[in-house]
Amino acid sequence: MSTIDELWTLYSARYGHKDLATFQRFTGLSPTGELDTETEQALRAHRCGVSDAARSTVEARWQKRNLAWYVESYLVNLDRGTQDDVFRAAWQQWADVCDLRFRHVYVEQEADIILSTGRGPRAGFDGPSGILAWMTLGTQGDRPIIGRFDLEENWTPNFLLGVACHEFGHALNLDHDTQNSGALMAPFFNQAILKPQANDIRRIQGYYGPPRPVDPPTGEESWLVRASTDLLGRPPSTAELAQWLPLASDPLRL
Repeated sequence: MSTIDELWTLYSARYGHKDLATFQRFTGLSPTGELDTETEQALRAHRCGVSDAARSTVEARWQKRNLAWYVESYLVNLDRGTQDDVFRAAWQQWADVCDLRFRHVYVEQEADIILSTGRGPRAGFDGPSGILAWMTLGTQGDRPIIGRFDLEENWTPNFLLGVACHEFGHALNLDHDTQNSGALMAPFFNQAILKPQANDIRRIQGYYGPPRPVDPPTGEESWLVRASTDLLGRPPSTAELAQWLPLASDPLRL
């Protein structure tokens, strides 16, 4: 484990904090400029690996509205089906609040966003705790991007959901919200925040607009809307319909 001085040197270089007092203010600590115990705890806290100084631009938003995601490698302490379900849920959190739709693909060449794993400095990680995951911030010309999750963390489904939802916000071109500690896109992981909050929603809709209403369905789609509305207690989103309609038309796949 790094000494606190080594930790601060690495941390300030990676995340763009120019001096210790600024970092302490940023994390809600008294800006003493001293490397005390509370500051060390903040330096070792669970957080995202994207720099706090990184800033998104309008040019880096996605031009397409239907995005495909692919899992290149999985975490080892959760089964693959659970991870796929968590990733679907995290994407759905964003589909529910903006005009984007997401689908899981199984061929890398079809993907816009590639999800992978790694460990250690070569993969952008620092061992257990600290950096949990990182993601490319936005795209250029709708080119594919990649994000990684740390193999050395003790992942649970809820833990992964909150982290994945945050990282997917980066994939959609949201930088860190350094002013609102209660935002999903704040740099430090808060296990009570598992979906976009008010300021996250305002920011994402600034790029992609609000979600479009579902077109009036007919036939099998109409039946599916009624059934899923009864189950969910709300009408399904466009993304949910797109995912479920093939299953409804082929009962043997249910």
